[in-house]
Amino acid sequence: MSNVANNGASGEKTLYHGKEAVFRKLAFGSGEIVHNVPWMLVSAYLAFYMTDIAMIPAAAVSILFLVCRCWDAINDPLIGSLADNTNTKMGRYRPWMLGTSIVYIPLVVMLFWAHPDWGVTARTAWGCGFYFLAVVAATSWNIPFCALNGVITPYPGERASFASYRIGISSLACAIPTAIFLPLVAKYSNNYANAPRGFVLATITVCMIAVPFIFLCIGGTKEAIKPPKAQNSLPGRCSRRSERIRHSLLSASDSLYTAFLLTEELLQQCTISIITGAMQMHLPSMQQLVDLSAV
Repeated sequence: MSNVANNGASGEKTLYHGKEAVFRKLAFGSGEIVHNVPWMLVSAYLAFYMTDIAMIPAAAVSILFLVCRCWDAINDPLIGSLADNTNTKMGRYRPWMLGTSIVYIPLVVMLFWAHPDWGVTARTAWGCGFYFLAVVAATSWNIPFCALNGVITPYPGERASFASYRIGISSLACAIPTAIFLPLVAKYSNNYANAPRGFVLATITVCMIAVPFIFLCIGGTKEAIKPPKAQNSLPGRCSRRSERIRHSLLSASDSLYTAFLLTEELLQQCTISIITGAMQMHLPSMQQLVDLSAV
């Protein structure tokens, strides 16, 4: 472990210093590339791909997104609890990141491989199944990765510096895939002549960007804070009472988080429905303009 040093500018203690500090922070921030590069494709293009390329019914896609969003209310705290209770030589969180990285990127690629020539049932089952698995995989990387920030160094100021690197790299990781994906689709599909082929090859190409950063993030970080051994400082009745209070607070927090996610998803679905309805109302007139221009 690195020697503790004082930051000359502020006098704060730091666990890492010099070039090692920069490397550790860049390695930690690169975890955002692993998560955001594949997931930006899902966020920005999957709905269009499912409905317009794979020809999955729009109603099925809407229900799928709503159900998976509600599942996040259960999935997020569940993965967090399991990661907190993991105890290995690598620590609590990095084993989850390592295991998830094996399946996360392949699952995103498989999402963009539902071919329109398949039957409707096959296409729908394929898209729904792999989207659900991809959501679980993304959460299994992102929740432990976010928690890693809290144990990467014992000093709050240094943890804030790690977080600032992560936020900066996150913006870059979101911009890259959205900038290059559609040009790659056009290239691989011969200017959209074979759109299914273009989407799957472009997805593979973009997701390959994230692969080296899996090893950089996991290999370049350490969990400097070890979990304390379980102990009861308050014996007997006081201990049991404090434990009940703790569980009550955790349950209330989970309930509020669930309500927040459900409300957010309902508002998003209402907004999408309004926009979709408005577009459908104008479709006839738009088609007439196209016909007139053709004449």
